[in-house]
Amino acid sequence: MLITIGLLAAAGCSDGPGISVDVKALGDSPLARHLSRQWMNPEAALAGDLREWLHTRPDSTACLASDACLRGLGFHQCNGGEHQLDCRYQATLHGLLVKRGGERTPLQVQLRISLQSRNGAITALHVHRIGL
Repeated sequence: MLITIGLLAAAGCSDGPGISVDVKALGDSPLARHLSRQWMNPEAALAGDLREWLHTRPDSTACLASDACLRGLGFHQCNGGEHQLDCRYQATLHGLLVKRGGERTPLQVQLRISLQSRNGAITALHVHRIGL
């Protein structure tokens, strides 16, 4: 699925400036589906949104304490023990940057998320977007 971002692109002008990105690279997990609508937001806003998304899940505390549950949500790598987890999510998005006049430049954006939890509570959540 390609999404297009930009003032003129949103108005339907295909040659206007904007960004077109294939969000399929995010995956099909619950986390990926959530990120497909949020990835372009500022990093701090995205981190706050993810924190809220994790906290409002019905099984929030139990899930934040479970390697299996966090992997089920879409985190790729979780390390730690019974009371403390350190989980990561990473995806690389490919697309096009369309400049004024229709010039197209290939675009690659990496999205990296790290989540640390202790006893079912988030102790740290960091979002880094590289390339945009």
